[in-house]
Amino acid sequence: MGEKLTIDKIAALAGVNRSTVSRVLNPATASLISPAQRERIMAICNEYHYRPRASARAFASGRTSRIGLILGSMLRDFLSPVFAEFIAGLTFGIQRHGYALTVHALDFQMPDHEERLRDFLLSEQADGYFLGSSIISERKADLIRSFE
Repeated sequence: MGEKLTIDKIAALAGVNRSTVSRVLNPATASLISPAQRERIMAICNEYHYRPRASARAFASGRTSRIGLILGSMLRDFLSPVFAEFIAGLTFGIQRHGYALTVHALDFQMPDHEERLRDFLLSEQADGYFLGSSIISERKADLIRSFE
C-alpha cells in the first residue's frame, strides 16, 4: 500500500465503520468495541505501521496533548543535576498519560519578555504548564494567575 493509510482505509480493510476505528484508536473509548474487532483493527494498524497523527487528534479534540515547561534560564536549569532528575520524572510521568513535554524559554534580556510570555500562554500551545523557578516574579505570577 504505497499511499498514505487513513482511518477510512483501515475501516475498509477491517470491514467496519470509520467511527469504530476511531473508537479503537482512542484509549478512552477503545473498551466500547469488542475485543475481536479491536484486535483486528490493531493488527491492520500494526501491519501498516499506522499511528494516529497528533495534529489530527489535537484538531478533533481541541487538546494539544502537550505540557509546557516555561524556563527563564535554560543553561542554569539544564546544568542542574536536580533539575535533570525533575525533567526526567516529569517527562516519563506525562508520557504515561499520553502527553509530550514542550520547552519554552524566556529571554529576560529582551524588553518585551513579559509580553512574549502572555502571547505564549494565550496561544494555548499546551494543555498545561510547569513554570521554572527563575521566571517567577510577583508581576509574572500575577500575569499567570490571570489565565486561571
